Amino acid sequence: MTVPVFLFTVIVSCQIALFLGQQFNIMQVTRETVRWLAIDPHTTDADALAHARSIARPGMLTTSFTGITTSPACAGLDGTGRCSSRIDADELSVRLTYDIGHLLLTSGDIVVGSLRIGVPRTLPPYTAWAPIE
Repeated sequence: MTVPVFLFTVIVSCQIALFLGQQFNIMQVTRETVRWLAIDPHTTDADALAHARSIARPGMLTTSFTGITTSPACAGLDGTGRCSSRIDADELSVRLTYDIGHLLLTSGDIVVGSLRIGVPRTLPPYTAWAPIE
């Protein structure tokens, strides 16, 4: 009688550990990306996503980075190779989203009797800020 409860507890604990580990990883990647952009603000948003993918921590899939949002945004550079929306000493923010569907031990929500536990497929977006240097 206690074996199913024990196994359920172990599986849920492993899933939570995987979830929290990836949350920590995405926080680190977002912080490093905003620092990189603060030093070199004349970089497009596509280059920022490529940088975030290049510094992915062990255990992260680079294809699971589902999006990056920078503020102020920079879709392209002007004729002088600069991003006109990013001015020195302004605040720059980066918001990164990550899909954890590949880490889920279940294919969907967990259902135990009438109890339904929703399992998120993506991490909550994480935002980091830094002043442009």
